[in-house]
Amino acid sequence: MHPAASYNGPVGVGVDLGSSSVRVGAYSLENDSLLHVVERPVRYYSCGSSGRFTQSTGEIMAALQECLDELGLRPGGRSIASCGVAATCSMAVFAVEAGGGSLEPLDVSGLDGSSDKNVVFWMDSVASEACGALNKRLGTHVKAALCGGFIPEMGVPKLLHLVGQFPSRSLEVFDLHKYIAYDLARRYGWDTVPLANRPNSNGIGHDGEVGGWPQAFYQNVLKLPATAAVGPVSTFKGQRVGIASCIDCYASWFGVCSAQPEQSLFLVAGTSTCYLYASATSKTVVPGVWGPFTNLLDGEQARWSVYEAGQSTTGRLLEHLFETHPAARDYAGDAGRLFKDLENRIAGMEADSGCSIHHLARHMFLYGELQGNRTPYADPRMCGMFVGETTDTSFANLALKYVVVLEFLAFQTRQIVEGFRTGAAAAIGELRVAGSQAKNRRLLSLMSLVNGNMPVRVPARAASLAGVRGAYLLGKSRYLDVSLLDVVRKPGATIPTVEVTESSNYPACGATKENLRRLLEAKYAIHLDMAQVQQRYRSEIDAVVAQ
Repeated sequence: MHPAASYNGPVGVGVDLGSSSVRVGAYSLENDSLLHVVERPVRYYSCGSSGRFTQSTGEIMAALQECLDELGLRPGGRSIASCGVAATCSMAVFAVEAGGGSLEPLDVSGLDGSSDKNVVFWMDSVASEACGALNKRLGTHVKAALCGGFIPEMGVPKLLHLVGQFPSRSLEVFDLHKYIAYDLARRYGWDTVPLANRPNSNGIGHDGEVGGWPQAFYQNVLKLPATAAVGPVSTFKGQRVGIASCIDCYASWFGVCSAQPEQSLFLVAGTSTCYLYASATSKTVVPGVWGPFTNLLDGEQARWSVYEAGQSTTGRLLEHLFETHPAARDYAGDAGRLFKDLENRIAGMEADSGCSIHHLARHMFLYGELQGNRTPYADPRMCGMFVGETTDTSFANLALKYVVVLEFLAFQTRQIVEGFRTGAAAAIGELRVAGSQAKNRRLLSLMSLVNGNMPVRVPARAASLAGVRGAYLLGKSRYLDVSLLDVVRKPGATIPTVEVTESSNYPACGATKENLRRLLEAKYAIHLDMAQVQQRYRSEIDAVVAQ
Protein backbone atom coordinates (compact mmCIF):
# COMPACT_ATOMS: atom_id res chain seq x y z
CA MET A 1 0.00 0.00 0.00
CA HIS A 2 1.46 3.38 -0.99
CA PRO A 3 1.52 6.28 1.52
CA ALA A 4 -1.43 8.16 -0.03
CA ALA A 5 -3.75 5.25 0.63
CA SER A 6 -2.78 4.92 4.30
CA TYR A 7 -2.52 8.62 5.14
CA ASN A 8 -5.32 9.84 7.43
CA GLY A 9 -4.82 13.62 7.29
CA PRO A 10 -6.26 16.12 4.76
CA VAL A 11 -5.09 15.44 1.19
CA GLY A 12 -4.33 17.99 -1.50
CA VAL A 13 -3.97 17.01 -5.15
CA GLY A 14 -1.75 18.49 -7.86
CA VAL A 15 -2.47 17.74 -11.54
CA ASP A 16 0.08 18.58 -14.23
CA LEU A 17 -0.85 17.87 -17.85
CA GLY A 18 2.08 18.29 -20.23
CA SER A 19 2.21 17.72 -23.95
CA SER A 20 2.46 13.94 -23.75
CA SER A 21 1.68 12.84 -20.18
CA VAL A 22 -0.28 13.69 -17.08
CA ARG A 23 1.12 13.51 -13.55
CA VAL A 24 -1.03 13.51 -10.42
CA GLY A 25 0.45 13.92 -6.97
CA ALA A 26 -1.22 13.49 -3.56
CA TYR A 27 0.19 15.70 -0.79
CA SER A 28 -0.27 16.16 2.92
CA LEU A 29 -1.88 19.54 3.48
CA GLU A 30 -0.40 19.50 6.98
CA ASN A 31 3.29 19.49 6.01
CA ASP A 32 3.36 19.59 2.15
CA SER A 33 5.03 16.19 1.93
CA LEU A 34 4.46 14.19 -1.27
CA LEU A 35 2.53 11.04 -0.43
CA HIS A 36 2.59 9.48 -3.90
CA VAL A 37 2.65 10.48 -7.55
CA VAL A 38 1.26 8.64 -10.58
CA GLU A 39 1.83 9.29 -14.28
CA ARG A 40 0.03 8.22 -17.46
CA PRO A 41 0.80 8.93 -21.14
CA VAL A 42 -1.52 11.22 -23.11
CA ARG A 43 -1.28 11.50 -26.89
CA TYR A 44 -1.45 14.51 -29.11
CA TYR A 45 -2.19 14.24 -32.83
CA SER A 46 -0.73 15.95 -35.89
CA CYS A 47 -3.49 16.35 -38.47
CA GLY A 48 -1.51 16.16 -41.69
CA SER A 49 0.19 19.20 -43.22
CA SER A 50 -2.48 21.70 -42.15
CA GLY A 51 -0.61 22.80 -39.02
CA ARG A 52 -3.45 21.50 -36.87
CA PHE A 53 -2.57 19.62 -33.69
CA THR A 54 -5.22 18.12 -31.43
CA GLN A 55 -5.90 16.08 -28.31
CA SER A 56 -8.99 14.45 -26.84
CA THR A 57 -10.51 15.52 -23.52
CA GLY A 58 -11.93 12.00 -23.27
CA GLU A 59 -8.45 10.49 -23.40
CA ILE A 60 -7.06 13.13 -21.03
CA MET A 61 -9.75 12.62 -18.40
CA ALA A 62 -9.54 8.82 -18.67
CA ALA A 63 -5.79 8.95 -18.01
CA LEU A 64 -6.29 11.42 -15.17
CA GLN A 65 -8.98 9.32 -13.54
CA GLU A 66 -6.72 6.28 -13.72
CA CYS A 67 -4.10 8.23 -11.78
CA LEU A 68 -6.62 9.31 -9.13
CA ASP A 69 -7.98 5.77 -8.83
CA GLU A 70 -4.48 4.42 -8.28
CA LEU A 71 -3.99 7.02 -5.56
CA GLY A 72 -7.12 5.73 -3.84
CA LEU A 73 -8.99 8.96 -4.61
CA ARG A 74 -12.06 7.72 -6.46
CA PRO A 75 -15.32 9.73 -6.61
CA GLY A 76 -17.40 8.89 -3.54
CA GLY A 77 -14.36 7.55 -1.71
CA ARG A 78 -11.52 9.25 0.11
CA SER A 79 -12.17 13.00 0.47
CA ILE A 80 -9.95 15.51 -1.34
CA ALA A 81 -9.55 18.86 0.43
CA SER A 82 -7.84 20.81 -2.36
CA CYS A 83 -7.06 20.39 -6.04
CA GLY A 84 -4.84 22.47 -8.30
CA VAL A 85 -4.75 21.81 -12.04
CA ALA A 86 -2.11 22.85 -14.56
CA ALA A 87 -2.26 22.12 -18.28
CA THR A 88 -0.78 23.31 -21.54
CA CYS A 89 -2.18 26.51 -23.06
CA SER A 90 -4.61 24.53 -25.21
CA MET A 91 -8.36 24.95 -25.75
CA ALA A 92 -11.16 22.40 -25.20
CA VAL A 93 -14.12 22.70 -27.57
CA PHE A 94 -17.68 21.47 -27.05
CA ALA A 95 -20.93 21.67 -28.95
CA VAL A 96 -23.89 22.78 -26.85
CA GLU A 97 -26.72 20.41 -27.62
CA ALA A 98 -30.17 21.89 -28.20
CA GLY A 99 -32.74 21.47 -25.44
CA GLY A 100 -30.80 20.06 -22.51
CA GLY A 101 -27.73 22.19 -23.09
CA SER A 102 -25.38 19.27 -22.49
CA LEU A 103 -21.79 19.59 -23.72
CA GLU A 104 -20.58 17.17 -26.39
CA PRO A 105 -16.95 17.06 -27.55
CA LEU A 106 -16.69 18.70 -30.98
CA ASP A 107 -14.08 17.25 -33.29
CA VAL A 108 -11.74 19.96 -34.58
CA SER A 109 -9.25 17.75 -36.42
CA GLY A 110 -10.88 17.91 -39.84
CA LEU A 111 -9.98 14.26 -40.35
CA ASP A 112 -12.50 11.75 -41.68
CA GLY A 113 -13.48 9.14 -39.13
CA SER A 114 -12.34 11.20 -36.14
CA SER A 115 -14.97 12.01 -33.55
CA ASP A 116 -13.38 12.99 -30.28
CA LYS A 117 -10.33 15.16 -31.00
CA ASN A 118 -11.84 18.26 -29.46
CA VAL A 119 -8.74 20.01 -28.10
CA VAL A 120 -6.98 22.67 -30.15
CA PHE A 121 -3.45 21.87 -28.97
CA TRP A 122 -1.02 24.62 -27.96
CA MET A 123 1.26 23.79 -30.92
CA ASP A 124 -1.58 24.33 -33.42
CA SER A 125 -0.79 27.10 -35.94
CA VAL A 126 -3.87 27.33 -38.20
CA ALA A 127 -5.15 30.61 -36.75
CA SER A 128 -2.62 32.87 -38.51
CA GLU A 129 -5.19 34.59 -40.73
CA ALA A 130 -7.66 35.09 -37.88
CA CYS A 131 -4.82 36.39 -35.71
CA GLY A 132 -3.83 39.01 -38.29
CA ALA A 133 -7.42 40.21 -38.66
CA LEU A 134 -7.89 40.39 -34.89
CA ASN A 135 -4.72 42.40 -34.31
CA LYS A 136 -5.93 45.11 -36.70
CA ARG A 137 -8.83 45.94 -34.39
CA LEU A 138 -7.06 45.82 -31.02
CA GLY A 139 -6.90 48.85 -28.77
CA THR A 140 -3.62 50.17 -27.45
CA HIS A 141 -4.16 48.65 -23.97
CA VAL A 142 -4.29 45.08 -25.25
CA LYS A 143 -1.58 45.59 -27.87
CA ALA A 144 0.82 46.96 -25.30
CA ALA A 145 0.22 44.07 -22.90
CA LEU A 146 0.81 41.48 -25.63
CA CYS A 147 4.00 42.88 -27.11
CA GLY A 148 2.15 44.36 -30.10
CA GLY A 149 -0.62 41.83 -30.55
CA PHE A 150 -1.77 38.23 -30.35
CA ILE A 151 0.23 35.42 -31.94
CA PRO A 152 -1.43 32.35 -33.55
CA GLU A 153 -0.42 30.06 -30.65
CA MET A 154 -2.65 31.99 -28.25
CA GLY A 155 -6.18 30.91 -27.35
CA VAL A 156 -8.07 34.03 -28.43
CA PRO A 157 -7.12 33.90 -32.15
CA LYS A 158 -7.75 30.16 -32.10
CA LEU A 159 -11.24 30.84 -30.76
CA LEU A 160 -11.86 33.39 -33.52
CA HIS A 161 -10.75 30.86 -36.14
CA LEU A 162 -12.95 28.20 -34.56
CA VAL A 163 -16.07 30.37 -34.74
CA GLY A 164 -15.45 30.80 -38.44
CA GLN A 165 -14.88 27.06 -38.87
CA PHE A 166 -18.23 26.17 -37.23
CA PRO A 167 -20.54 29.13 -37.93
CA SER A 168 -23.74 27.14 -37.45
CA ARG A 169 -22.84 25.39 -34.20
CA SER A 170 -23.47 26.50 -30.64
CA LEU A 171 -20.09 26.35 -28.94
CA GLU A 172 -18.71 26.42 -25.43
CA VAL A 173 -14.93 26.59 -25.17
CA PHE A 174 -12.61 26.35 -22.19
CA ASP A 175 -8.97 26.92 -21.51
CA LEU A 176 -7.87 23.32 -21.11
CA HIS A 177 -6.72 23.72 -17.50
CA LYS A 178 -10.10 25.24 -16.59
CA TYR A 179 -12.02 22.42 -18.29
CA ILE A 180 -10.06 19.72 -16.44
CA ALA A 181 -10.75 21.42 -13.11
CA TYR A 182 -14.43 21.84 -14.02
CA ASP A 183 -14.86 18.21 -15.08
CA LEU A 184 -13.15 16.97 -11.91
CA ALA A 185 -15.49 19.17 -9.85
CA ARG A 186 -18.51 17.69 -11.61
CA ARG A 187 -17.29 14.14 -11.02
CA TYR A 188 -16.51 14.68 -7.35
CA GLY A 189 -19.42 16.99 -6.47
CA TRP A 190 -17.28 20.03 -5.72
CA ASP A 191 -18.39 23.64 -5.89
CA THR A 192 -17.71 24.94 -9.44
CA VAL A 193 -18.58 28.59 -8.77
CA PRO A 194 -14.89 29.52 -8.19
CA LEU A 195 -14.16 28.31 -11.73
CA ALA A 196 -16.58 30.68 -13.50
CA ASN A 197 -14.99 32.85 -16.18
CA ARG A 198 -14.29 36.28 -14.66
CA PRO A 199 -12.24 39.18 -16.00
CA ASN A 200 -8.82 39.69 -14.47
CA SER A 201 -8.31 42.94 -12.58
CA ASN A 202 -6.54 44.68 -15.46
CA GLY A 203 -8.80 43.19 -18.14
CA ILE A 204 -6.09 41.05 -19.81
CA GLY A 205 -6.31 37.27 -20.15
CA HIS A 206 -3.16 35.46 -19.09
CA ASP A 207 -0.95 34.62 -22.08
CA GLY A 208 -3.77 35.47 -24.48
CA GLU A 209 -5.90 32.54 -23.30
CA VAL A 210 -9.67 32.60 -23.84
CA GLY A 211 -10.64 33.25 -20.21
CA GLY A 212 -10.08 36.33 -18.09
CA TRP A 213 -11.27 39.07 -20.45
CA PRO A 214 -14.09 41.58 -19.81
CA GLN A 215 -17.41 41.08 -21.59
CA ALA A 216 -16.77 44.16 -23.75
CA PHE A 217 -13.71 42.47 -25.23
CA TYR A 218 -15.65 39.35 -26.24
CA GLN A 219 -18.46 41.43 -27.75
CA ASN A 220 -16.72 44.43 -29.29
CA VAL A 221 -13.22 43.25 -30.15
CA LEU A 222 -13.47 39.50 -30.61
CA LYS A 223 -17.07 39.93 -31.84
CA LEU A 224 -18.19 36.53 -30.56
CA PRO A 225 -21.65 35.57 -31.81
CA ALA A 226 -24.36 34.71 -29.29
CA THR A 227 -23.84 31.04 -30.18
CA ALA A 228 -20.29 30.97 -28.76
CA ALA A 229 -19.33 31.29 -25.10
CA VAL A 230 -16.28 30.86 -22.89
CA GLY A 231 -16.94 28.28 -20.19
CA PRO A 232 -17.89 27.25 -17.75
CA VAL A 233 -21.25 28.87 -18.47
CA SER A 234 -23.17 26.76 -15.94
CA THR A 235 -21.86 26.46 -12.39
CA PHE A 236 -23.33 24.70 -9.38
CA LYS A 237 -22.88 24.67 -5.66
CA GLY A 238 -21.26 21.66 -4.12
CA GLN A 239 -18.73 20.55 -1.55
CA ARG A 240 -16.30 23.33 -0.71
CA VAL A 241 -12.89 22.28 -1.97
CA GLY A 242 -9.94 24.54 -2.65
CA ILE A 243 -9.83 24.32 -6.44
CA ALA A 244 -7.97 26.43 -8.98
CA SER A 245 -6.23 26.04 -12.31
CA CYS A 246 -3.55 27.68 -14.46
CA ILE A 247 -1.32 27.20 -17.49
CA ASP A 248 1.40 24.62 -16.85
CA CYS A 249 4.37 26.98 -17.06
CA TYR A 250 3.03 28.92 -14.08
CA ALA A 251 2.68 25.77 -11.99
CA SER A 252 6.33 24.85 -12.64
CA TRP A 253 7.26 28.35 -11.49
CA PHE A 254 5.19 28.04 -8.32
CA GLY A 255 6.88 24.73 -7.55
CA VAL A 256 10.38 26.22 -7.34
CA CYS A 257 9.51 29.89 -6.71
CA SER A 258 11.95 32.02 -4.73
CA ALA A 259 10.71 33.60 -1.52
CA GLN A 260 11.85 36.88 -3.16
CA PRO A 261 10.43 36.46 -6.68
CA GLU A 262 11.55 39.94 -7.77
CA GLN A 263 15.16 38.75 -7.66
CA SER A 264 14.74 35.80 -10.04
CA LEU A 265 13.80 35.25 -13.67
CA PHE A 266 12.24 31.81 -14.00
CA LEU A 267 12.58 29.68 -17.15
CA VAL A 268 10.34 26.71 -17.91
CA ALA A 269 12.51 25.20 -20.63
CA GLY A 270 11.17 22.16 -22.43
CA THR A 271 9.83 21.85 -25.97
CA SER A 272 9.39 25.62 -25.82
CA THR A 273 10.55 28.06 -23.14
CA CYS A 274 8.56 30.49 -21.00
CA TYR A 275 10.23 33.25 -18.96
CA LEU A 276 8.34 34.46 -15.89
CA TYR A 277 8.92 37.38 -13.55
CA ALA A 278 6.89 38.94 -10.73
CA SER A 279 6.92 42.47 -9.38
CA ALA A 280 5.08 44.01 -6.44
CA THR A 281 5.95 47.55 -7.55
CA SER A 282 5.58 47.70 -11.34
CA LYS A 283 2.21 48.00 -13.08
CA THR A 284 3.57 49.29 -16.37
CA VAL A 285 4.05 47.64 -19.74
CA VAL A 286 7.56 46.44 -20.61
CA PRO A 287 8.38 46.67 -24.35
CA GLY A 288 9.06 43.25 -25.87
CA VAL A 289 7.46 41.40 -22.93
CA TRP A 290 3.91 40.17 -22.27
CA GLY A 291 2.08 41.63 -19.30
CA PRO A 292 1.51 42.79 -16.75
CA PHE A 293 -0.87 39.96 -15.86
CA THR A 294 -2.81 40.10 -12.60
CA ASN A 295 -4.59 37.71 -10.19
CA LEU A 296 -1.98 34.97 -10.51
CA LEU A 297 0.05 35.19 -7.29
CA ASP A 298 -2.41 36.86 -4.95
CA GLY A 299 -5.91 36.30 -6.32
CA GLU A 300 -8.31 39.20 -6.07
CA GLN A 301 -5.77 41.35 -4.22
CA ALA A 302 -3.94 41.78 -7.57
CA ARG A 303 -1.00 43.60 -5.98
CA TRP A 304 1.58 41.52 -7.84
CA SER A 305 2.15 41.91 -11.56
CA VAL A 306 3.46 38.98 -13.60
CA TYR A 307 5.44 39.45 -16.82
CA GLU A 308 6.24 36.78 -19.37
CA ALA A 309 8.39 36.23 -22.45
CA GLY A 310 8.71 33.14 -24.59
CA GLN A 311 10.50 31.15 -27.27
CA SER A 312 8.38 28.77 -29.37
CA THR A 313 11.05 26.24 -30.35
CA THR A 314 13.87 25.57 -27.92
CA GLY A 315 13.95 21.90 -27.01
CA ARG A 316 12.12 21.41 -30.30
CA LEU A 317 15.04 23.08 -32.08
CA LEU A 318 17.40 20.42 -30.74
CA GLU A 319 14.92 17.72 -31.71
CA HIS A 320 14.76 19.15 -35.23
CA LEU A 321 18.55 19.07 -35.53
CA PHE A 322 18.70 15.45 -34.40
CA GLU A 323 15.79 14.44 -36.66
CA THR A 324 17.34 15.95 -39.78
CA HIS A 325 21.12 15.57 -39.47
CA PRO A 326 22.36 12.32 -41.13
CA ALA A 327 24.92 11.69 -38.37
CA ALA A 328 22.13 11.42 -35.77
CA ARG A 329 20.12 8.73 -37.55
CA ASP A 330 21.71 5.85 -35.68
CA TYR A 331 20.59 7.38 -32.36
CA ALA A 332 16.84 7.37 -33.00
CA GLY A 333 15.06 6.89 -29.67
CA ASP A 334 18.30 7.04 -27.65
CA ALA A 335 18.80 10.70 -26.79
CA GLY A 336 20.86 9.87 -23.70
CA ARG A 337 23.52 8.07 -25.75
CA LEU A 338 23.50 10.87 -28.35
CA PHE A 339 24.11 13.62 -25.80
CA LYS A 340 26.89 11.57 -24.17
CA ASP A 341 28.61 10.96 -27.50
CA LEU A 342 28.28 14.62 -28.45
CA GLU A 343 30.00 15.71 -25.23
CA ASN A 344 32.77 13.15 -25.80
CA ARG A 345 33.26 14.33 -29.39
CA ILE A 346 33.35 17.99 -28.31
CA ALA A 347 35.99 17.17 -25.70
CA GLY A 348 38.03 15.33 -28.33
CA MET A 349 37.75 18.16 -30.86
CA GLU A 350 38.89 20.68 -28.25
CA ALA A 351 41.81 18.50 -27.18
CA ASP A 352 42.96 17.92 -30.78
CA SER A 353 42.71 21.59 -31.78
CA GLY A 354 43.66 23.28 -28.52
CA CYS A 355 40.67 25.56 -29.09
CA SER A 356 37.26 26.06 -27.57
CA ILE A 357 34.44 24.37 -29.47
CA HIS A 358 32.97 27.86 -29.90
CA HIS A 359 36.15 28.91 -31.69
CA LEU A 360 35.80 25.91 -34.01
CA ALA A 361 32.19 26.97 -34.72
CA ARG A 362 33.07 30.66 -35.01
CA HIS A 363 31.90 30.98 -38.62
CA MET A 364 28.59 29.20 -38.07
CA PHE A 365 25.62 31.46 -37.31
CA LEU A 366 22.11 30.31 -36.45
CA TYR A 367 18.86 32.15 -35.93
CA GLY A 368 16.63 29.28 -34.81
CA GLU A 369 13.00 30.44 -34.81
CA LEU A 370 11.14 27.54 -36.45
CA GLN A 371 7.56 28.46 -35.48
CA GLY A 372 7.60 32.24 -35.33
CA ASN A 373 8.60 34.54 -32.49
CA ARG A 374 6.59 35.08 -29.31
CA THR A 375 8.72 37.84 -27.81
CA PRO A 376 10.17 40.37 -28.31
CA TYR A 377 8.92 40.63 -31.90
CA ALA A 378 5.48 38.93 -31.65
CA ASP A 379 6.02 37.95 -35.29
CA PRO A 380 4.66 34.57 -36.45
CA ARG A 381 6.66 34.89 -39.67
CA MET A 382 10.08 34.71 -38.00
CA CYS A 383 11.89 31.59 -39.19
CA GLY A 384 15.21 29.80 -39.15
CA MET A 385 18.42 31.08 -40.75
CA PHE A 386 21.79 29.35 -40.91
CA VAL A 387 25.12 30.60 -42.26
CA GLY A 388 27.90 28.08 -42.63
CA GLU A 389 26.29 25.13 -44.45
CA THR A 390 28.62 22.78 -46.35
CA THR A 391 28.42 19.24 -47.69
CA ASP A 392 29.87 17.94 -44.40
CA THR A 393 27.46 15.46 -42.74
CA SER A 394 29.91 13.96 -40.25
CA PHE A 395 29.37 13.55 -36.52
CA ALA A 396 31.87 16.37 -35.97
CA ASN A 397 29.62 18.63 -38.04
CA LEU A 398 26.66 17.56 -35.90
CA ALA A 399 28.63 18.50 -32.78
CA LEU A 400 29.38 21.96 -34.18
CA LYS A 401 25.74 22.54 -35.12
CA TYR A 402 24.66 21.34 -31.69
CA VAL A 403 26.90 23.95 -30.08
CA VAL A 404 25.55 26.65 -32.40
CA VAL A 405 21.99 25.72 -31.36
CA LEU A 406 23.01 26.15 -27.72
CA GLU A 407 24.55 29.52 -28.60
CA PHE A 408 21.25 30.63 -30.15
CA LEU A 409 19.27 29.55 -27.08
CA ALA A 410 21.69 31.36 -24.77
CA PHE A 411 21.68 34.50 -26.95
CA GLN A 412 17.90 34.59 -27.06
CA THR A 413 17.81 34.23 -23.29
CA ARG A 414 20.18 37.19 -23.00
CA GLN A 415 18.00 39.24 -25.35
CA ILE A 416 14.97 38.49 -23.19
CA VAL A 417 16.83 39.23 -19.95
CA GLU A 418 17.88 42.60 -21.35
CA GLY A 419 14.27 43.31 -22.29
CA PHE A 420 13.09 42.57 -18.76
CA ARG A 421 15.84 44.70 -17.25
CA THR A 422 14.88 47.76 -19.27
CA GLY A 423 11.47 47.70 -17.61
CA ALA A 424 10.12 46.07 -14.49
CA ALA A 425 12.92 43.66 -13.69
CA ALA A 426 16.11 45.62 -12.99
CA ALA A 427 16.57 43.60 -9.81
CA ILE A 428 17.01 40.23 -11.56
CA GLY A 429 20.03 38.57 -9.98
CA GLU A 430 19.62 34.92 -10.98
CA LEU A 431 18.02 32.57 -13.48
CA ARG A 432 15.99 29.63 -12.21
CA VAL A 433 15.46 26.86 -14.76
CA ALA A 434 13.10 23.90 -14.73
CA GLY A 435 12.06 21.50 -17.47
CA SER A 436 13.99 19.07 -19.64
CA GLN A 437 16.66 21.63 -20.57
CA ALA A 438 17.60 22.02 -16.90
CA LYS A 439 19.52 18.76 -17.37
CA ASN A 440 21.82 20.27 -20.02
CA ARG A 441 24.75 21.61 -18.01
CA ARG A 442 26.55 22.90 -21.10
CA LEU A 443 23.55 25.04 -22.03
CA LEU A 444 23.09 26.33 -18.48
CA SER A 445 26.77 27.26 -18.16
CA LEU A 446 26.59 29.04 -21.51
CA MET A 447 23.48 30.97 -20.39
CA SER A 448 25.35 32.10 -17.32
CA LEU A 449 28.41 33.13 -19.31
CA VAL A 450 26.59 35.24 -21.93
CA ASN A 451 24.55 36.91 -19.16
CA GLY A 452 27.56 38.27 -17.31
CA ASN A 453 28.12 35.13 -15.20
CA MET A 454 24.65 35.41 -13.73
CA PRO A 455 23.95 32.53 -11.29
CA VAL A 456 21.76 29.76 -12.69
CA ARG A 457 19.79 27.56 -10.29
CA VAL A 458 17.91 24.32 -10.98
CA PRO A 459 15.76 22.04 -8.80
CA ALA A 460 17.96 20.08 -6.42
CA ARG A 461 15.65 17.08 -6.64
CA ALA A 462 12.38 15.91 -8.17
CA ALA A 463 12.77 18.35 -11.08
CA SER A 464 10.09 16.57 -13.11
CA LEU A 465 7.58 17.17 -10.31
CA ALA A 466 7.87 20.97 -10.21
CA GLY A 467 4.58 21.35 -12.11
CA VAL A 468 2.74 18.85 -9.92
CA ARG A 469 3.93 20.53 -6.73
CA GLY A 470 3.16 23.99 -8.07
CA ALA A 471 -0.37 22.92 -8.99
CA TYR A 472 -0.81 21.44 -5.52
CA LEU A 473 0.37 24.70 -3.90
CA LEU A 474 -2.08 26.68 -6.04
CA GLY A 475 -4.95 24.49 -4.84
CA LYS A 476 -3.73 24.73 -1.25
CA SER A 477 -3.76 28.53 -1.43
CA ARG A 478 -7.45 28.40 -2.34
CA TYR A 479 -8.11 25.87 0.44
CA LEU A 480 -6.52 28.20 3.00
CA ASP A 481 -7.97 31.31 1.32
CA VAL A 482 -4.57 33.03 1.30
CA SER A 483 -2.31 34.29 -1.45
CA LEU A 484 -0.15 31.82 -3.30
CA LEU A 485 2.94 33.71 -2.19
CA ASP A 486 1.96 33.14 1.44
CA VAL A 487 1.97 29.42 0.70
CA VAL A 488 5.22 29.19 -1.28
CA ARG A 489 7.12 31.25 1.29
CA LYS A 490 6.45 28.65 3.97
CA PRO A 491 9.67 26.69 4.68
CA GLY A 492 9.70 23.40 2.80
CA ALA A 493 6.76 24.24 0.53
CA THR A 494 8.70 24.49 -2.73
CA ILE A 495 11.37 22.28 -4.25
CA PRO A 496 14.85 23.48 -3.18
CA THR A 497 17.25 24.67 -5.86
CA VAL A 498 20.99 24.36 -6.35
CA GLU A 499 23.33 26.62 -8.29
CA VAL A 500 24.88 25.16 -11.43
CA THR A 501 28.64 25.30 -11.08
CA GLU A 502 30.64 26.55 -14.03
CA SER A 503 31.33 23.83 -16.58
CA SER A 504 34.92 22.76 -17.03
CA ASN A 505 34.45 23.64 -20.70
CA TYR A 506 34.12 27.37 -19.88
CA PRO A 507 36.85 28.37 -20.39
CA ALA A 508 37.92 25.46 -22.57
CA CYS A 509 41.42 24.29 -23.33
CA GLY A 510 43.64 26.85 -25.00
CA ALA A 511 41.22 29.75 -24.50
CA THR A 512 41.00 32.32 -21.79
CA LYS A 513 37.59 33.18 -20.49
CA GLU A 514 38.01 36.73 -21.78
CA ASN A 515 38.76 35.50 -25.32
CA LEU A 516 35.66 33.33 -25.24
CA ARG A 517 33.59 36.20 -23.86
CA ARG A 518 34.69 38.49 -26.72
CA LEU A 519 33.88 35.82 -29.32
CA LEU A 520 30.40 35.24 -27.89
CA GLU A 521 29.83 38.99 -27.60
CA ALA A 522 30.51 39.37 -31.32
CA LYS A 523 28.23 36.46 -32.18
CA TYR A 524 25.48 37.93 -30.00
CA ALA A 525 25.59 41.14 -32.05
CA ILE A 526 25.26 38.99 -35.19
CA HIS A 527 22.31 37.18 -33.59
CA LEU A 528 20.46 40.48 -33.19
CA ASP A 529 21.39 41.52 -36.75
CA MET A 530 20.10 38.26 -38.25
CA ALA A 531 16.65 38.92 -36.77
CA GLN A 532 16.60 42.41 -38.24
CA VAL A 533 17.90 41.25 -41.62
CA GLN A 534 15.21 38.64 -42.15
CA GLN A 535 12.51 41.12 -41.20
CA ARG A 536 13.95 43.59 -43.71
CA TYR A 537 14.13 40.94 -46.44
CA ARG A 538 10.46 40.10 -45.98
CA SER A 539 9.45 43.75 -45.97
CA GLU A 540 11.35 44.42 -49.21
CA ILE A 541 9.78 41.45 -50.98
CA ASP A 542 6.30 42.26 -49.62
CA ALA A 543 6.63 45.77 -51.00
CA VAL A 544 7.51 44.44 -54.46
CA VAL A 545 4.67 41.92 -54.46
CA ALA A 546 2.18 44.57 -53.34
CA GLN A 547 2.95 46.85 -56.33
